Amino acid sequence: MQDTLIAIGASLVAGAIVFCLAVPLAATYRIPVFVSFGVLMSLLAIMTYRLGRKGQAGRVMTAAMAAVCLLGFGLLVLTRDQLQFAPRHHDHPAATGQARP
Repeated sequence: MQDTLIAIGASLVAGAIVFCLAVPLAATYRIPVFVSFGVLMSLLAIMTYRLGRKGQAGRVMTAAMAAVCLLGFGLLVLTRDQLQFAPRHHDHPAATGQARP
């Protein structure tokens, strides 16, 4: 039971960290957030499977990572219309464009 709670907590933290990485990645390369989150979280779930497939705790951790991956991806697909990253154009004062001798 304690292993399951630890796996769920660690998976939620990993999902939050991956989301924090996916948003700037999506904004920079102009790809949907759900794609960047899905790819990063899938890679993390695959690595978790490769490292933890031997024991019960590893299988629980892999299952929790896969669940967070699928739920996060599904949530981001459902809310993709509300996530808009418009380029920001800051107005520069006219004084900055003029040089004084």
